[in-house]
Amino acid sequence: MLIDVFDDWDVLTNTWFEVADCASFIEELSEDKTFPARQKAALLVSKVAFCLKDYENALNFALAADTHFKLTPRPKSKTVGEKDDEYVNKIIEIAIDSYKKNKANGEKTDARLEGLINRIFQRNLEKNEQLYVIGLALDTRRIDMVEKSYFLRQFKKLLLLKWVYSYVHNFSTYSYDYSPATNMPILWLFVSVS
Repeated sequence: MLIDVFDDWDVLTNTWFEVADCASFIEELSEDKTFPARQKAALLVSKVAFCLKDYENALNFALAADTHFKLTPRPKSKTVGEKDDEYVNKIIEIAIDSYKKNKANGEKTDARLEGLINRIFQRNLEKNEQLYVIGLALDTRRIDMVEKSYFLRQFKKLLLLKWVYSYVHNFSTYSYDYSPATNMPILWLFVSVS
């Protein structure tokens, strides 16, 4: 299928401007529920939007691609280097920023974005990156992920408590949108498990 050919950065990097001319057609395919490769089409549109530096649309179509958007970049290409690494990391960055903003403003989050963030949490839990998970959970007010990370692996809990206390203290000192209600559930969680 032609979509698969252009999904390769070695091909897309040199032809994205030509593919961009067909982006509206590919976008229609990605929205057509009867088209069997609609998620692959969405991924291709996402990559073209990324090449155009239209990161919001790149994220939107990456979300439409669902699990076809991989959190782990493809191996480095001999021709274009780490293009997939740049793409994946940018989409994750935009997704996390958007999610943080939604959570901070108390806005409803798109279920697809919530799903992607949950995949990010799960990937990092599987890699035993508890401090990353807890940091992201604190930034996004996901107490459930703080608790899951805390109980999932046994590691120096005193060190973790110190780190979380430091985070909460720094957040309350330097954050413009701090309210005591934000951190109380976190502190109560650690009081209850200590």
